[in-house]
Amino acid sequence: MPGLLAQHRRRFINAGVEDTLRWCAHPDATVIGNHHTDQFWIQVFAPTAAPISAHTARWFLRTLKLAGDWDYEAVATLINDLRTAAVFRPHRDIPALAIALRQLQQDPDLVCTPAMSKLAQLVFPDAEVYVWQEPAWQSVLARRQHPLSGMALQNAPGWYASAHDYAAYHVECQRIFEREMARADFVEAANLVISLLRTISGPLADAAIPDAFFQRYLLGKMLFHEGWHMKFGRVANCEFESTPVDTSLRSGLYQRLRSYVRLSGTEASS
Repeated sequence: MPGLLAQHRRRFINAGVEDTLRWCAHPDATVIGNHHTDQFWIQVFAPTAAPISAHTARWFLRTLKLAGDWDYEAVATLINDLRTAAVFRPHRDIPALAIALRQLQQDPDLVCTPAMSKLAQLVFPDAEVYVWQEPAWQSVLARRQHPLSGMALQNAPGWYASAHDYAAYHVECQRIFEREMARADFVEAANLVISLLRTISGPLADAAIPDAFFQRYLLGKMLFHEGWHMKFGRVANCEFESTPVDTSLRSGLYQRLRSYVRLSGTEASS
């Protein structure tokens, strides 16, 4: 692991934990900018839920900052077809979904892999999905000792092609995940996330949702904050503490993490 990532590892783990609990809070809660939590969207996209309408498709794309001239009826059909899929293979199907989504608007260069990998995570929480985000991708490359980072990486030749190579990203994330699951500090943080989120009344309390969902989710947030720090020199949207994550932190980070679990939709929007 590069020196910067190793030096600030505890900060990135803590930021990942806090972000995971924030975005996986109760379905009625809201997050930064009055966004719905991922538990809300997991309920909406569940196979037994009502069909997705054009309005809901527009709502979801705007949540992902994909506003524009979309064929929202076609987007809704794409989502509904995905919800009924009997088999889902992330490394193969997410690139195909990204291509299909990109064809439903006018910008041929729009990168749709982040949206489709996020949708797949919400529709198939039991699948081995790693959400593609540019900062996470930069962290993956940094862990491979890539010579470029930050804006220099984004401006490098071949950036656009590599940004669409979800299959390669998936393979790298699998390798990183295996290594992280062998490290005590990451496992400790993942266990804390699981113990807190399993207490929330919502889809993630279902025993059918595997622990690996929370572990992969935490990894994605950790990679995101690593990449964001490399690009901008700070951790995004988190008031992290450079201290161990465990239940002994009752006067600091742990109490704040507990607050995400206790927060109701009314409290969140007030």
